[in-house]
Amino acid sequence: DTDYTIVASSLKLDPATSMLPVVRGMSEPSGLERPDAVVIVPDATFDSVDAAVELVRDEVERWREEKHLFGRLVTLRSPSDERSVEKLKSILEKFYADALSRDATEDYKTLSAFREAIDNAAHHGNRGRRDRHLTVNLMQNDDRLAIDVKDEGPGFDHERLLLATTSGTAAGVARERLGEGLAGGLGLRLMAECVDEVRYAEDGSRVTLVKRRRASG
Repeated sequence: DTDYTIVASSLKLDPATSMLPVVRGMSEPSGLERPDAVVIVPDATFDSVDAAVELVRDEVERWREEKHLFGRLVTLRSPSDERSVEKLKSILEKFYADALSRDATEDYKTLSAFREAIDNAAHHGNRGRRDRHLTVNLMQNDDRLAIDVKDEGPGFDHERLLLATTSGTAAGVARERLGEGLAGGLGLRLMAECVDEVRYAEDGSRVTLVKRRRASG
């Protein structure tokens, strides 16, 4: 696992190699669904030599096709404890380091919103429980940066909180929900103000944030 983590991190966090397919041999691929630490999810897994040969062939072909359509994509899976969440945010910062605008204020806002998406999912969605996992997709291409975060919590009424955010009552709703032991609304306001798009799954257990990249000069 340590060797895989080193190799996968080296490949996927380097802009020059991040689109190369990572294929991993595993006797029980289902272990990737509920890891006990942060893992970079491989593009495919195999459990025999024949399967490995076929997978590598398929993945190389997929890479040839998709490298013209997408920029970079890394999928991470992690428990929701504080240590794992901090590791996720550290990987996030490395992934986007070469793609930021170099405008200190804009970059701070973008990374703050992306980190907030992870914190909300871990602390409010999964309640910080190690037995509940996060799936995080980090994405970038020539015109945008994006993050997609999915938790295993019960979800929440995101439409109500988004309405509160736009109507200027997020603080009141946040106090209400915190009094009920639920997620507040201030994090949603932060994200809405710092990125260009915020999209939620119907039940609120998944959020996608998009920040458009501004043309230099």
